[in-house]
Amino acid sequence: MSVQKKVASIVMLILSTSLFTGCFSKTYYSVNGVEQKYRSDDSAAKGLIVEVLRCFDEEDSESLKRLFCDETLARPTIDDEIQAAMEFYQGKSISHGLVSSGSGGKTIAGGITRLDAAPYIDGIKTDANGTYRLGCFTNFVYAKDRDREGIVYISITPENGEKCLVGEWLD
Repeated sequence: MSVQKKVASIVMLILSTSLFTGCFSKTYYSVNGVEQKYRSDDSAAKGLIVEVLRCFDEEDSESLKRLFCDETLARPTIDDEIQAAMEFYQGKSISHGLVSSGSGGKTIAGGITRLDAAPYIDGIKTDANGTYRLGCFTNFVYAKDRDREGIVYISITPENGEKCLVGEWLD
């Protein structure tokens, strides 16, 4: 085998190995200046909602607040909404069901102009005998208005169907 064929074979082997192991599929997102690395948009969204759950479990309102987009943070009632949600969610999670997400986006001329997700966790059981569904809507990329990058709103729904929202849908 000639040297050129050996080099070509090695290059093809490295490229195919990289492709199959996901080296080219890592995605980086920044939420309020904190960069995170994920293998996919789906895992980024799932990681985000797990972090939201941690904030509620640990009553960490400051970390929760940093996850919101600047437009939601500009709401005059945001601190009251976060405090009300912390009081609404009773206890610390001891188990949960499915962690899932739906996502969407828009690409123009090869660039991502919008990338959003709606992750949620079903069947969160707490040590205070509560059962909740926790969800949010987030923009990872919103090129038209960077103030909308981050969590737009969070919803907490217990078994009785009553809902607590922090933030609101932005048109």
